[in-house]
Amino acid sequence: ARRAAAPAEAPAVSALSAASAAPPAAAPAARDVETRALRAARAVEGLPSASASGARTAASRQFDALTGEREAAADGSADAPVEAKGSSQPPSLPPAPRGGDSAQPPASPKRGFLKVFNDPQRNRSFWRYTLGYAVFDFGFELYMVGLPFLISSLTKNSLREHHDRRLENAQAVNALIRTNRSITRIAHWGAQAISYLTAPLISRKSGEESQPWLTRSMFVRAAVLAAVPLLFFGSGAVSLPVAIGLMAVVFAAQSFFQGITVTKQGSAEARLMGDPSVSEGERTTANTILYSFIPNAMAIIAPAFAGHMAMMKDIFKKSGSGSGVIFAIYSGAVALCGLIWAGVRIFAGQRSSKLAPDATGPPAAQRPKLRDDAKDLWRSMRDGVKLFWRSKFLRMMVLGALVSDLFSDPLTFNVLPEYAERIIRSHAALGHVLQLPVLGWFLTGLTSTPMGYFSFMVVLSSIGAIIGAALMKPARRLMTRLGFMTEESVLGPFFALSVVEAPLFWLMMRSHSMVAILMLYGLQSLVTAFGSLTESGIYQKTLDGYSSPDQNKIIAAESFVGVIAAMLSTFAYGFLLTGISLQASMAIAAAAIALQTIISLATPYVAFTKAQRRRT
Repeated sequence: ARRAAAPAEAPAVSALSAASAAPPAAAPAARDVETRALRAARAVEGLPSASASGARTAASRQFDALTGEREAAADGSADAPVEAKGSSQPPSLPPAPRGGDSAQPPASPKRGFLKVFNDPQRNRSFWRYTLGYAVFDFGFELYMVGLPFLISSLTKNSLREHHDRRLENAQAVNALIRTNRSITRIAHWGAQAISYLTAPLISRKSGEESQPWLTRSMFVRAAVLAAVPLLFFGSGAVSLPVAIGLMAVVFAAQSFFQGITVTKQGSAEARLMGDPSVSEGERTTANTILYSFIPNAMAIIAPAFAGHMAMMKDIFKKSGSGSGVIFAIYSGAVALCGLIWAGVRIFAGQRSSKLAPDATGPPAAQRPKLRDDAKDLWRSMRDGVKLFWRSKFLRMMVLGALVSDLFSDPLTFNVLPEYAERIIRSHAALGHVLQLPVLGWFLTGLTSTPMGYFSFMVVLSSIGAIIGAALMKPARRLMTRLGFMTEESVLGPFFALSVVEAPLFWLMMRSHSMVAILMLYGLQSLVTAFGSLTESGIYQKTLDGYSSPDQNKIIAAESFVGVIAAMLSTFAYGFLLTGISLQASMAIAAAAIALQTIISLATPYVAFTKAQRRRT
């Protein structure tokens, strides 16, 4: 640096000679170095006999002397300048600007579209996880459409192939289809309940973190789901009860490992997005992409493809062959998702527990397996219920989900599809729209699914949720300007907005216009999107505060409670309330939405302290 400061024609000499023979312009620089050396030496005079605090002060003064900064003296005055050796005048050393005192701070780099997290590894892991989630969600939406279609086609094919006379009675066939669907759904929920019961045991036995069992469960599910099209196309070899029984076993096995996936997925997402290093803005953006844009986009796209698959020609003389193809695609999507998730490195490795490690029961090697493992399962479920019940936020969240689980399954698969068919199908203008080139192909696919005209409502609901997610950042900035700085404080205003959902549902019930019904159903998703996304972020942050074993217990207990509610709901609507009118069913659904709204309004006041709710 000193050589560069010298004139260009100066000969190359040693640093020492250059210092002594420097031109007058370089003399202040030489005096600067000498002065700083003197200051540094004086700063540590008497250091061996100094106390600990004195030593720290001396070291700080020496650092300031070397860097050119002037430390304030104990009396508040600045240190006197040190006179340079051999100089009659003290050098003029203006203090160097401290960090943050610059008039124009360096501009922060622009945030790219794909940069959700500042941590590069976390950002890469998030997008890899999101890619796998998108692949899975496309297959899952196909599955939601294909499941009722599969049971209906399987029942009719088996009756025809075995020359069963019940095929001639449409009412008897429909009743048989409803019964068979109920059997498969109960098998699904029952196996998932067992899965949530055994999830803590699997976690304790394996001693592994999120990634291994998250990906293993996906691969096992893919293998099990591959048996569905095989059973469908080979159903003629066995009787209808045997075929339905085998199908129920397959769905139960898939559902058991689905419960493991859900448990590990919750823990993995808590690590990915609930970590203390993740800011609220990063978490909000990640949840918006993962829980709003991706699932709602797939809910629009996948049913249209499923509808055109439903119109496929018969394969191997099986009507409804498209349902078998749908499950083959779903199996492939689950396997591909597991393969993608296997590369999410942030899930791997040992996780440090924030709380005390799980010490439930004596070591495994000292216990008899069967009886003590059964006790451990009961103890783990009991501990999970206690854990989420002690947390006021988790308790209120589970209560709200419980109300939803009690009514969402029959509302989605029975009440609203029938309601949509009565209203939307009666509009003659729809037939002209189906003739349009691109839009017609899309709408034809929607109306050709077993979900029928309810798919229109699903599309508008998804669009409403996507709009809500797109407005999440502006809404959050508005709340910040109003003084709501934290996720806990902003949850109150967002849940207050979701109160509009109940009157919107009541208006929809009393409307006879197709356009009004679709718009009102979409608005319900829009007004609830802000609160749902904020609640998801708080849940991840809360869950990340527990140790990994406790996370598994909490997620398993929450899911188990929801499964029991769904089973009760399915049984009630499938066997006890078969003669209930559509109007009465819609009234029950409206009452459930109102109850859920009340729980949402109470959540911020019950779950958080006044200090957490305040706006600053």
